[in-house]
Amino acid sequence: MSKLVSDESEMLDPERISPRTEAAKASATGRPFWKRLCLLAVAAMGIGVGVAACRFQLRRRGTIDRIRSTIAADLHDEVGPALTQIVLLSRKIRDAATENAELRKHSSRLTTISRSLVDSLSDFVWSIDAAEDRLSDLSLRIKSYAQEMLEDAGLRLRFSGPEPTDARKLV
Repeated sequence: MSKLVSDESEMLDPERISPRTEAAKASATGRPFWKRLCLLAVAAMGIGVGVAACRFQLRRRGTIDRIRSTIAADLHDEVGPALTQIVLLSRKIRDAATENAELRKHSSRLTTISRSLVDSLSDFVWSIDAAEDRLSDLSLRIKSYAQEMLEDAGLRLRFSGPEPTDARKLV
């Protein structure tokens, strides 16, 4: 009988009925399974939203760059030649108006204004052209502008900037 009791006490031992591993014991004392699964699902959704936002931003940036390039090309092709033609015609008028001082004065003014517009258009087209978004392009543009301005004043310029091969984007 003692053997039987001994067997019954072993059978009633909870460790013998459902032996648990260390991992099962640790998970039983931690958060419930459904809470951990919910946390993983929320994290996965957050990562998914982040990836989708990045892809959207890249697609949008590509669209903006294409629009900028199109505008720059259209301005260059349409407005540039017309302004250049105005400059050339105003020079012809100025050269032909040798007797009329007032006409010569006005045509000189027209030449100056139209030449200024051509330069401004060139700067504007350069600034919106997506192909010119590199640091080296900006550096070269600043250098040429500074040289042009300082040349008129009789000053020399020593300029140091990124190498022309520097392909870092500004945006």
